[in-house]
Amino acid sequence: MIAWAGVVKATQPIEGRYGPAVLVFVEHRYFDWIEDQGAQPELFFLSPRGEDEFMIVTKAEKPLTPNEVAQMIPKGTMVVAVGPVDVRFAKDQTKPLALLTRYFQFIDKKMYRTDVFDYGRLGEPIKRVQDGDFWKQYGPK
Repeated sequence: MIAWAGVVKATQPIEGRYGPAVLVFVEHRYFDWIEDQGAQPELFFLSPRGEDEFMIVTKAEKPLTPNEVAQMIPKGTMVVAVGPVDVRFAKDQTKPLALLTRYFQFIDKKMYRTDVFDYGRLGEPIKRVQDGDFWKQYGPK
């Protein structure tokens, strides 16, 4: 089991093996898994960088059009997904890694930022995002 976070890049309705579904293509972003309560309205602070992209598949109750999907899961929405990597497709370099999601959550754009701290793998230094709008609004005056 792995847990990944990122930002929705694109969506695509499909007819899956078990009925209507939606492919969600996600730009991976590093995430500290902390909910930050502070003066700012956002709760989550993703790094502006990550490790490429991944995709998840979510079941739909009925067939959907691309416009319906885009309204339900807008580009730029934050995603948290947990599950194993689908090893059947892991060797296909033409597609992003697919998570067989056991849990996922979509988080509105208003609830996260990517312009606060730049961080990544364990042991890498955490840096302040230079010239980020967050620092202009909430930083020292």
